[in-house]
Amino acid sequence: FVASNTPDDVLQLAMNLQAKMRDLDLSVYDLPQTLALRVGLHYGPVTRMHDPITRRESIFGAQVAHAARIEPLAVPGAILASEAYISALALDKPSTVSSRYIGRKKLKGQDTPVRLFAINGYYAQSPKEQ
Repeated sequence: FVASNTPDDVLQLAMNLQAKMRDLDLSVYDLPQTLALRVGLHYGPVTRMHDPITRRESIFGAQVAHAARIEPLAVPGAILASEAYISALALDKPSTVSSRYIGRKKLKGQDTPVRLFAINGYYAQSPKEQ
């Protein structure tokens, strides 16, 4: 995962990763041509602290888990974002990128569905249903 104080930085990274993956000749690595990344984006407060298992600094918190639960709902090649992320992006960099509301989806382990958005240009199919 990646964390940043600036929503636009994370989006640019996600779009660059998707573009690099699309341009990669997977046959060179004997990988299936259908291999693709799925990206889930969320915005919220996290706690930065030392991880005793990895012995390095990391981030923790409910917001990290929330982002991790968005990613499985994306189809390969897609970038999905929470309403909180889209709102933060709109405040940070208005008109940087457009998104499309794809509906309320239930995240794993959560009872209340959340509003999800697809970053335009990075979503060709309907989201997976739970």
